[in-house]
Amino acid sequence: MKESPIDYALRSKYLVPGLFILLTLIMLFLTLVPMGTLGSSAIWGYDKLGHFLLFASWTFLLGAFLYVNNSYKLNLFTIFFIGVSFGILIEVFQYLLPFQRSAELFDIAFDSLGCLAGVLALKKILPDSN
Repeated sequence: MKESPIDYALRSKYLVPGLFILLTLIMLFLTLVPMGTLGSSAIWGYDKLGHFLLFASWTFLLGAFLYVNNSYKLNLFTIFFIGVSFGILIEVFQYLLPFQRSAELFDIAFDSLGCLAGVLALKKILPDSN
């Protein structure tokens, strides 16, 4: 029987951790550099969609990383909590850093919704996730 791309990706020793680290660095760059650094673009008008998609992807990769590297059952609530905490931490940094970034409660809300979507995707795709 032919192996599915998801099974292959989950068994890969370096793919999931590499993607997780890369996405984490991209997220930190996009959320913490001064706004002038990123230039002006119409894409920034979709800020909340970006938060949702980034955090859904990040949370999914976090769960996949933990699944690949551990043999215990995944606790999806813990993965959700870590994702939401990461989003809150980014907003706190935006508030504290002395350049043109601002913390927004709606960003945290869309980060949280993205984390929920990521956890729901993990529940559907990964075996033995609770």
